Amino acid sequence: IYEFAGQTPLARKYTDRTATREYLKELRHLLSHEAYEQRLESDAQWHEQMAAGQKEARRKQAQGETLTPEEIRFLSYEPSTELRTFEQHLQRYGKEFFERFGTDIPAYGNYFDENYDYFYGGEGSYVLQVDEDVKSLGIPNFDKRLLDRAITLLEQGKEVEKARRILARYTLVDFPTADAWRQWYDTNRDRLFWSESGGWLFLIDSREPGSNDYRAREHRVAVKSIDAGGTDHHHPVAVAAEVIPLQEGGKMICVKINIHPGYHVYRDIGPGDAFIPTTLRIELPEGVCAAGPLTAPPGRNYHSSGTTVYEDQVVFTQTITGSAHGKARCVLTFQCCDSHICFPPQEEQWDLPL
Repeated sequence: IYEFAGQTPLARKYTDRTATREYLKELRHLLSHEAYEQRLESDAQWHEQMAAGQKEARRKQAQGETLTPEEIRFLSYEPSTELRTFEQHLQRYGKEFFERFGTDIPAYGNYFDENYDYFYGGEGSYVLQVDEDVKSLGIPNFDKRLLDRAITLLEQGKEVEKARRILARYTLVDFPTADAWRQWYDTNRDRLFWSESGGWLFLIDSREPGSNDYRAREHRVAVKSIDAGGTDHHHPVAVAAEVIPLQEGGKMICVKINIHPGYHVYRDIGPGDAFIPTTLRIELPEGVCAAGPLTAPPGRNYHSSGTTVYEDQVVFTQTITGSAHGKARCVLTFQCCDSHICFPPQEEQWDLPL
């Protein structure tokens, strides 16, 4: 391994509970009479061992001898009086598959074989499920032609939401247009490789900065989970703020703003304009500091003075580090307008526990 000294890995196993397709082999065994009998035998041996330990611990206790921590645990052991049935065994390990196939053992194997190319395990702990989006296209999710097909759907304006779900699920990148997706794919086609333990993703065989940015995807997933609420003409702006733990350590303060269609808030104010810009001030407790600058999206040009605006949705993020357990105060100021009127400037505040 010395020849790779100083090199960073391309694929990251960001959770040790990620199931790969190899897990199907384990499931085949677990969902069988053989595995059930092995489990009963193992449980019986465990009970025999614990009962013997408990008997010896009680003997020593009765004689006033000092017990070890392990012997104290033996005293609290209570054997299960309920023998798990085969159906309960299947329900435990089969989970959602059991709801479909019950005790029909061959059906499990047939289902695994028929859908082998379409299983997805990128979310949750030891979870495998059939990706119906991919299955509908008839292309294995480990075949890069899947990305090509999804981008083609975007270009044709067909099944756009499905195409976006596929691209978001199997890549670390995100682009606003089909042209940008096509450019990324054509540039990296020959360097793309598939990794299940690395997150069920197509990654790029490159160590160029930003080639495989797990953090960017983590941010997108975290931001998507925040619910800022709905808007209407009477309340055209809805805002929410959360502190999100990051897998690589540290935390991220996220402020999401939903803006009703036809309305906007201001980013940059040009000379001569009297609008109020959108600002976010974050006050951190002692022991916590910002890791990098506050990130904010670019605005849309409003008119020739240089004023820019935000529409639809805006997300501010600030990564922080430190071990303090206080609160971060976030103060957001903004002014919302449409093409005819402006609401008075507003201020929102949150004290977010860290």
